[in-house]
Amino acid sequence: MDWTALEAIDQLCARVYIGLRDDRLRSDDVVELACLLLDWGRYEPAVEEVVARRPEEIGPQRLRELAEQLLEGTAFLPDFRLAPERLVLLEQALATVAADLPPSWSGSTARLVPMSDSSPLDYKVELTGGRMHGNGLRTVDAEDLTSALIAVADHVQEGVMEFDWRVWPVCPVHHLGLHPVADGGTAVWQCRLGPHAVAAVGSLPPAARHDDGPRARGGREDRHARRRPSSGTGGQRGQSLPTPLE
Repeated sequence: MDWTALEAIDQLCARVYIGLRDDRLRSDDVVELACLLLDWGRYEPAVEEVVARRPEEIGPQRLRELAEQLLEGTAFLPDFRLAPERLVLLEQALATVAADLPPSWSGSTARLVPMSDSSPLDYKVELTGGRMHGNGLRTVDAEDLTSALIAVADHVQEGVMEFDWRVWPVCPVHHLGLHPVADGGTAVWQCRLGPHAVAAVGSLPPAARHDDGPRARGGREDRHARRRPSSGTGGQRGQSLPTPLE
C-alpha cells in the first residue's frame, strides 16, 4: 500500500464520518471506501457486503451501520476540525476540574491551547502563568463527557503534582492519592484502598483539595509510580494502583 492510497482512504474516511455526523451520508463514498479497503486486502464482512450489494438493496439504515463498521475497521480517529463538539466537551470538563484545584491555586486560570507541533492537532491544558503540562488531549479522550472529565482530570493532576511536588488530590481518610475513574457512568476521584469514591470530579471536599499533601518523591517516574498491592495484579487505565506516598 503506497502513501497515495493511504491518503485516499483517510480522505474517504473523513467524508464518510462527516456524512454520518451530519446525516447526509453518500452511498458512493461508502462504496468507494469499501473498494479501496478490498484492494488493500481487507475482507471484513462489512467490506464484502458493501461491495457485493447495490446501495438501494442495502437501505439507508443498514448503510449507516456498514459505514460505521468500515470506519471502526480502519481505526479512523477524527481530529478536532472534524469533531469540534469533542473540543467543547473538553472545555466543559476543564471548567469542572478547575473547581477541584488546591487552595493555593485559587484564582488560577486553566484553558486549552493547541499544540502547534502535533499532527493531527491536539490540545494541552495551560495553567496560570503559561505553565503547560502533559501529552496532548485528543478527540479519543472526549467520546463523551465522562471520558473527557477523566482525561482532563488526569492531565491537570499530573501538572499540579509536577509544579507543586505534592500528591494531589488526597483521600481524607487514607491519605493516599486519588485517581479519576468512571464509576457507574460518572467521573469520580477514587481512592484505591477499598476502593471507594471520594467525590465526583468537580466536587472534591476541602480535605481532599488541601495543599499539605505528602511530598511526591524524586523524579517524575517516582511521583507517578503506582504501588502494587499484595494481590500482584495491575490494570488498564482507570484501574491503576495507588500512588506510593511517604
